[in-house]
This record gives sequence, C-alpha cells and structure tokens, in this order.
Amino acid sequence: MTELAISRSGLPEGSCVLDIGCGTGRTVNWLNAHGYPAFGFDLSAKLVGAAERTPSGLKVVQATAGELPFQTNSYDCVLTECSLSAIARINDCLHEIHRVLRQNGLFLITDLFAREPTRLPELKKSLPESCLARSFIKEELLKILKRNKFDVILWEDHSEILRSMAGQKELSDYAGGTYCELNGMDLFLAVTKIRPGYFLCVAQLSK
Repeated sequence: MTELAISRSGLPEGSCVLDIGCGTGRTVNWLNAHGYPAFGFDLSAKLVGAAERTPSGLKVVQATAGELPFQTNSYDCVLTECSLSAIARINDCLHEIHRVLRQNGLFLITDLFAREPTRLPELKKSLPESCLARSFIKEELLKILKRNKFDVILWEDHSEILRSMAGQKELSDYAGGTYCELNGMDLFLAVTKIRPGYFLCVAQLSK
C-alpha cells in the first residue's frame, strides 16, 4: 500500500516525507530506499526504540500527533498508514499536518473504513477499544478533511487486502487484544457486520 500510495499521488522522487505513527520504521526504511528522504514519529517509546536500533539508523522520534516537533513548511508529504483512525484528537493532528506541509503538499492516508456504517455504533459498543471500532465513515472523513483545508483528489477502495485477514489471530489483532477471549464465530460476526474495508486517500493542501 505504501508503494501504491506514492505511485497514485505522483510524488516526485526526492520529496521529503513524514510518516505519522511509524511504528518500527518499516515504511520510513522503504521510503529512504526508494529516493524519498523520510522521518517518522510514533507515540510508543518501545516502537521508536526498535526503529532506532535498526542497522540503517532510521530517523525517528517519539512525539504526539497534536504537537509535531517539526518546523513549519518542512515536508512535501505526510503519510499515515492505519494510524489516523487511532488518533483521538484528529482535528489537532490535521492542523499540525497542515502546518508542517509545504505549499501544495500532499497528505496520503491508508486506513480502515466501514462499508456498512450504520452497524458501526453496534461494533463500538461490543469492541470499544478495537481498531475496527475506530473505522472511518467515508463521508464523515471527507468532511473533516475539507473543514481542515484539504482537497481530496483521490479515494480508492482496497478492501481486498483484508481478505487475507480471515484467521483468528489476524481478526483478534484488529479487534483488540483485550477481546481475544471471544470465540472465533462471535468475533467474526462482530467484525463483519460493518463490512470492514481499507482505503487509500490522496489529499492536498487547499489553494
């Protein structure tokens, strides 16, 4: 999905990219290897520590999405891969993304969304701390982006990548570790009610 997002966005090689929620730095490493100087940050000190210990010496830092420790107009592109939905104060995060992006900067999002949004409240009640319960509703996310001065130039449904997540372990990971005690069938039913999907969105700073 990283490669696809970069390709779809038309981001020129050499562009500086910030990966929000970089985890152990896998995407930061890929970007650097493909000609995109990249920096990452994550809330987890443990994950940042793991990224810093990699042989390639990745540029990562521990920080919060609402207070990015980067200068204004310092990046050509900001990337969030299944991390934007995990941020509680999304408007604060988008304000900071807007600040650190240069003119005509791109914002690339890959994340979960509910293809049956009417069932999302029910899932949130059953699995309140799960990744899937925080799935976006497409129309709501588009409004949030517009309100925060981003123009959406591409939205693609790539839900096919979730088809490989059919096993108990994978479903449990998305549902949230505290709910792994659910039996396989109950977990499957709770998750599939929202018809989980995965999307790619390319947005640009409004002119």
